[in-house]
Amino acid sequence: MSSRPGTACRPHPAQPGLEPGAPPASGPAPDTPYGHLLAEHRRLRTRAAELLGEPAGTRLSAMGICNAERWSHAVESLLRDRTAAFARAAELREHLAARFSWSRAAAAFLAEPARPGHRSGMRARHVGAVDALEKLAPVVLAFGCGVLLARRKVVPAESSKAFADYAFLFAVPCFLFGNIYRSDLGVLFDWRALTGYAAAACTGAVLIGVLARTAGVRDPRDVSLRIMAAVQVNTAYFAVPVFIMLFGDAAPIFPVLLFQVCVLSLVIISIMEWGRPDRVGSPARRLGSAVSASLLTPVVIACNAGILLNLLPVTVPGVVLDGFAFVGDSASPVALFALGLHLGGSGLKIRGTTREEMGIIAFKCAAMPLITYAVCRHLFGVEGEWLGHLVLIAAMPAPQNLFIFAQRYDVGVDLSAALVIKSSVVALLLLPLWAQWAVHLA
Repeated sequence: MSSRPGTACRPHPAQPGLEPGAPPASGPAPDTPYGHLLAEHRRLRTRAAELLGEPAGTRLSAMGICNAERWSHAVESLLRDRTAAFARAAELREHLAARFSWSRAAAAFLAEPARPGHRSGMRARHVGAVDALEKLAPVVLAFGCGVLLARRKVVPAESSKAFADYAFLFAVPCFLFGNIYRSDLGVLFDWRALTGYAAAACTGAVLIGVLARTAGVRDPRDVSLRIMAAVQVNTAYFAVPVFIMLFGDAAPIFPVLLFQVCVLSLVIISIMEWGRPDRVGSPARRLGSAVSASLLTPVVIACNAGILLNLLPVTVPGVVLDGFAFVGDSASPVALFALGLHLGGSGLKIRGTTREEMGIIAFKCAAMPLITYAVCRHLFGVEGEWLGHLVLIAAMPAPQNLFIFAQRYDVGVDLSAALVIKSSVVALLLLPLWAQWAVHLA
């Protein structure tokens, strides 16, 4: 670059009705490419002046879009001191991140009144709801085909156990390992927010455990199944599309997913293993063998391996990760298909909903978000975006893994299948309320 400051502006490109090199008398026609370019540049200068202050706006105004010589000189000046340039860029990024966020942008977008000719306001909300339902279409397809094939006896309903075992023992571990290994764990984790959510989940687990025992449920495996239904959430096929629709990013879900799999599911699996009829010996020996067996389940091994290799300077070949992703992508569809097969064979009646089912669903979809808000906000001081994210995550329905666990250990299979489906319907109906509150909190 050999440009000099103060070099005259290069001629304008030729435009219809103008001599080459002659500047337009009253600006280029707005319907020409050059006119659109200048209009966008003016909006950019105005927005930069609003965000960065007048000095920055003045600097941008001084470098007109037509002045290639002065622009090249400015670029050359920046490249002479790259360290300072990157430092200024980092400072600008932090400044903008503190003032603007996805949640704030979503709230402003949803609050914008409808204008003729613009897809905003209520029309934009309608489009957002349609987009969210479209993202749930694969769920309907996989689950509905399972129900239909089982009812027509094309696929035996009893084979749902084989599909559930495939998901639990193979597909889900592949999905978890690949996603954990590829993630930036340091960026994703806000330890105060995650600790608050863990405390809220433990509070909910204790309350459900006490209520279950009061209702006469004595088997620890049955109690743990109810705790899982009331505390854990459906991340893959419910929370992820909702977060992408509202915030443009599903990253806040991933720490909760890790907590569910590495902590809550480990406890649930330990209780399931401990209560198996073939476990013999003293209570301490049975508990030790149950914990050992739970640590050796493919789901837990995959999570621990993904975290370990993520933290270590170890590179997993891309072809291996692609293989895990290929198998892992089948986890949710197969689990939903297995759920559909089971319900297609046994039937699901809305009118036959028991009081226990209604109580667990009400706790999951209404009480659990309120508990999460109270614990995170007042005990751990979580505020802003993370508080809204955690409340919305807690409002998600029971996970499809609930049915997979029940099928695997032959405990409360019918109850778990009903809770997964019915809680999803209720959560979908309450979603606008919780989404609006989450955006307000953020």
